[in-house]
Amino acid sequence: MRWLVLVVLVACDHTPHDAVDASTADAPIDTVNDAGCPVLARSSDPCLGATPACMMTCADTDQDGLNDAWELAGGIDLDHDGAIDACHDVLLSGADVAHPDIFVIYDWLDYAPAGDACNVTADCTSSWGSSHAGETCTGPAVAASYTGSCEFACTTDADCTGRANPGSRIGDRCIASTCQHTHDPEALAPGALAEVVAAFALHGTNLHVVRGHAVPHSQVVSMRGPTELTDACEGGSPSSGTAGVGKYAASLYDLKALHAVDRLAYHYVVFAHYVACDTTAHCDACPYPMNADGTAKATTPNIGGTTGLAELPGNDAIVSLGARVQGFGYAPTVLTIASTFMHELGHNLGLHHGGGVGVIGTPTVDDTNWKPNYLSVMNYRYEFTGVEPARAADDPRAIPCTTAADCPSPNRCFGGGCARLDYSEEALRTLDERHLDETVTLGATQPDLITFTDAQCDIPASTATSAAPVDWDGDGQTTSTDVTADLTSGVDHACGSEAPMPLIGELDWPPSQPGAFLYGEQCSSWGAD
Repeated sequence: MRWLVLVVLVACDHTPHDAVDASTADAPIDTVNDAGCPVLARSSDPCLGATPACMMTCADTDQDGLNDAWELAGGIDLDHDGAIDACHDVLLSGADVAHPDIFVIYDWLDYAPAGDACNVTADCTSSWGSSHAGETCTGPAVAASYTGSCEFACTTDADCTGRANPGSRIGDRCIASTCQHTHDPEALAPGALAEVVAAFALHGTNLHVVRGHAVPHSQVVSMRGPTELTDACEGGSPSSGTAGVGKYAASLYDLKALHAVDRLAYHYVVFAHYVACDTTAHCDACPYPMNADGTAKATTPNIGGTTGLAELPGNDAIVSLGARVQGFGYAPTVLTIASTFMHELGHNLGLHHGGGVGVIGTPTVDDTNWKPNYLSVMNYRYEFTGVEPARAADDPRAIPCTTAADCPSPNRCFGGGCARLDYSEEALRTLDERHLDETVTLGATQPDLITFTDAQCDIPASTATSAAPVDWDGDGQTTSTDVTADLTSGVDHACGSEAPMPLIGELDWPPSQPGAFLYGEQCSSWGAD
C-alpha cells in the first residue's frame, strides 16, 4: 500500500493535482476554467455533486463514505457546474474506489508565551507543572479574575531551549524577549504523522493527512460551540471578553471556520494546548460537548491536562499536549504525537477505549480502559508506548534498536525501542478477573508485551507476553488455575476498589472486523458542526 501525505491546495495559483483519466469524464478536461482555476475533471454524473452516497443511490464501492464519482474525479463538485476545479470545489487527490480513504486536515496553535493565567509568580511555578520553573507573572491579563499571565524572559533562542526539561523545549523560540512555544507537530517531531499514514497503509486503508496552517494561540480549545464557552469551564467566555480566536479560550468550530473545511469528506484536527478546560476546578464544572441531536460527542470525563478529545464517532478532534509537554516536561517524541493523533482519529472512526466500534451508548462498544488483553493505541495502557514486540514468546523484555532494521516487521524503532502504532490486530482471549487461569496463554499469534496489575497489587505494573502463560497472582509461577486480580487498576482506580469483571479481547482493524470503521458521518448527527 502506498503512503499518502498531501499538501493543501486552496488557491487558484497553486499547482493542480494530477488530472483524472479522461475515460472517467464526459467531456475533455480543460486546463483552466473562465475564472483561471485549474480544472481537474468534468462530468455530468449527479453523484459528483455535494450529495453523499448515504443520502442517495450513489455507488460507494469501498464503503468509506465517499462517492465513487468523487474518488474517480478527485474531488466534489460543490458549485454543481459539472467540473472539479481547484478554487471552488473540494479536492480528494489520491482517492481510490477500491480501498477506503480517510481525509484529515490539521491546524496547530501558533507561537505564544507560556500564557497560563496568574495573579502572582508563585501561581506560575506551583500551579501549572514542574516545567514552569523560572516563569514570572508579568504577562498581560488573559482570563477573568486573573491579573496577569506567565512568561519566561529571554535574549536568545538558547535561553528557551536550554531551560528546565530541555527535551520538552524543542521548537521553542525567543520572540519579543519572551520564550514562546508552538504546537506544530512537524516542528516538534517531524514525520510523526507520516508514521500514522504508514500504519493505516499496512491495513489497506489510505489515510491522507493534509497540513493546514498555524492559527492564533489559545490556552484552551473547546469542542463546545463559540457561544457556549464560560469562565467557569473553559476559563474564558464571550461575556468576559476572553473567548474567541486568539483569546484565552476558543471553540474548535471558530478555528475550523477559518479553513472552511468541508465536512462531506474531511476530518478536522487541531493540535492545541489544553482541551475543554484548564484547571481541575474548571474541569469539574464542564458539561460534555453535545451533538445537534442532544447526544454526547465524547465519553471521556473533563480532566485537567488530558491529551485530547474527539467526537466519538465524528469528524472533529483535538490533540492537546500542553500539560504533558510544556507543563510537566515530557519530550514531544514521534511516538507520543503519532499515537495521540491516531488515538483521537480512532475515536472519530468509532473506536472506544476498550475496543468495539459504535455510537456512544450502543451495546456494541466497550469503554473498559487499561485492559492488558487489548493491544491498541486506543487503550491508555499502550497509547504512549505503542504496541511493543517481546524478544520471544517466553521473554517479556523489550527489543532495543538503533534503526527499524533491528525490529521485527512491521515494528519500527522509536526512541531506542521497537514498537508499532497499531489498533488491535486480533481479539485476544477474554480474561475473567474473578477466575484467571495461569496455565493458558492469551492466544496471540505473535509475542507482544502486555502490562497489568497482579493479585498482589504491585506497582509498577507487571510485564508478560501475549503468547505465553501469565503469572496473574505474582508468585513467580504460572501454575494457578483460579486467580482473582484487579488487572486494570493502578492509575484511574485503586487496586481492589472495583469489582472484578470480564475483560473482553477486541479486534479493531477492518476488513477482518466486520463493520469497522464507522464512516458516513456526512449523514449523521455526529458529523454535524
